[in-house]
Amino acid sequence: MKKVVRKLYFAWQIEEERAFLEDMAKQGWFLDKVRLGKYEFYQSEPKDVIYDMDFQIVNKKTIDDYLSLTEDWELADNYGAWFYFYKERVAGESESLYSDNDSKRQMFGRLLAFLGIVGLPLYINIFVIFPSQAPEDMQPFTFYYFFRIITVIFIILHGLSVLHVVHSYRKYRNHISQ
Repeated sequence: MKKVVRKLYFAWQIEEERAFLEDMAKQGWFLDKVRLGKYEFYQSEPKDVIYDMDFQIVNKKTIDDYLSLTEDWELADNYGAWFYFYKERVAGESESLYSDNDSKRQMFGRLLAFLGIVGLPLYINIFVIFPSQAPEDMQPFTFYYFFRIITVIFIILHGLSVLHVVHSYRKYRNHISQ
C-alpha cells in the first residue's frame, strides 16, 4: 500500500523534515520517493529508523564513490542533489550521516554555492536589464511591469533562503562536534 503526503520543507529545515520522516516510519510508513513538496511512502512493519539528508552534486561517474562513503546508511531516494538516507536506530551509534559539525557545515557551504549560481541571473536582471528599460515600460499592466514584480519577489525569496542557509552554516561552524 502506498501513501502520498504533500508537505514543503526548505533546505534549512532538515531537522523538522527528519522528525517528520522518522515519525512516519514509527507509524509503518517508509520513504519511497521524494519530489518537491511530495513524499511517497510504502507501508511495512513500524520501525525506529533514523533519516538524514545530504546535498551533494554528483554525476554518473562519481555517484558510486559518493554512495560508498555512506555504507552504514541505505539510500531511500534522491531528488536533484538532495539524497535521503535511513538506517535503523541502534543505541550508542551516531544518529547523523555526518561524522562531525564540519561535515554538516560543508554541506551548507555546497548549498550556498549552488544558491549563488542559481541566483546570479536574478541579480543580473536587477543591475543590467532593469536600468536599460524605458520608463514607459513601468506603466501598470505591461509585461515588463509584471516581469519586474516577479523578479523582485524571486530576489526576496532567494535572499531569505541564502540568509537561512548562512545561519545554518554559521551554526555548525561555531559549535563543537556533538
